[in-house]
Amino acid sequence: QSCTPVEYLQSSGSAWIDTKLKGNLNTRISMRVQFYKTTTSGGGAVFGSRKGQNNNAVAIGTSSWAIKTASERWYAHFGNNSSDLKTRPLVTLNPVNLEVSKNGFYINGTQYTRYTTTTNFTTPNNLRLFSSENTTSSWGYASCRYMFCKIWDNGTLVRDFVPVLDWDDRPAMYDRVNNEVYYDASGNDRFTTNLTN
Repeated sequence: QSCTPVEYLQSSGSAWIDTKLKGNLNTRISMRVQFYKTTTSGGGAVFGSRKGQNNNAVAIGTSSWAIKTASERWYAHFGNNSSDLKTRPLVTLNPVNLEVSKNGFYINGTQYTRYTTTTNFTTPNNLRLFSSENTTSSWGYASCRYMFCKIWDNGTLVRDFVPVLDWDDRPAMYDRVNNEVYYDASGNDRFTTNLTN
């Protein structure tokens, strides 16, 4: 059985992917995402897990948890570090490349924050795509599109997610490292793609 590659996987703000991995000091994440609409409510967390703000965290999102306009600012957490980019670049409705690791927070290849984390940590829960998770609750579901997401652990590529339609035309992420299909972890199959919108 084979999957059909698609341009993107889209969530309207309630679907998410469980990567089946926890983050740590040696985690590095690279992704291409796009917020495709403005909204007055909902979330802006495109990735992550955390015990709390600046506490055992690996997370990326927007400043007010919602893309209320096309001019929100980006933030990222890593370990006990936090980046709130109060000036620029602003979040827009254009596709963007994001990367976070112990070295810092990068947007479209430019480093905007340098981190100083040296103490190892582990996120309390598995890392998520399209949202993040505190110790006991979900937060910040994002209405966005994923074009890809790669996750490294200590320099080894452990997840290489690309959006697909499976053999039954169900939208999902396919991990090219482990040859495994990842579906909406909410159990509601609420993802769409450029072929199913």
